[in-house]
Amino acid sequence: MTRLLTALAFAACLAGSASAQSSLVVSNQTDVPVYYFYASPCSSSGWGADRLGSDVISADDSYSFDITPGCWDFKVKFSDGDELTQSRQQVRRGASLTWTLGAASTASVSRPVPLRGNSGSSGSFVVANRTDQSLHYLYASECSQNNWGPDQLGSDTVPAGSSYTFTITPGCWDFKVRFADGQETVQRGQRIQSGGSLRWTINAN
Repeated sequence: MTRLLTALAFAACLAGSASAQSSLVVSNQTDVPVYYFYASPCSSSGWGADRLGSDVISADDSYSFDITPGCWDFKVKFSDGDELTQSRQQVRRGASLTWTLGAASTASVSRPVPLRGNSGSSGSFVVANRTDQSLHYLYASECSQNNWGPDQLGSDTVPAGSSYTFTITPGCWDFKVRFADGQETVQRGQRIQSGGSLRWTINAN
């Protein structure tokens, strides 16, 4: 079950109109309840108040917040006192960001970002960054092309442990990513069917 906490709960630290709001979903896939949740803009030096109040995120449950777009740090504290943090998460306007708490905590952007083509006939392409470096650039080129074209992430990044979802025209594609340290990884000859999904998981060497 997913509960909804309105933007009023974030009023002390968030600004902007309701129409500009995005959403954050905290999914607790552990066997321990979450008693406290903190959200802080990346530019802030403190966590501020607990955002759950008297609520609890039970094991195998999730909780949805409205949140202003921008760069955020998050922290949860479990009933046994353990804590988890997720730093420098970029929330896009109108997007939904999911933070999954589990054996390997991840955050993923669920708003499809079109690479090109007619969205009515699109498939989906997910880049999962399982390295210890942020991914700063992603290039996509149809297999028949000889150049990469522009970066598809723009001002976004894919932090370590996170994933990013694009919509994409069906066909044969080559992909290249570049990390914060300048290293690159290439994946060629990937076929995407109409309405299908392709996932590229990039692991640490």
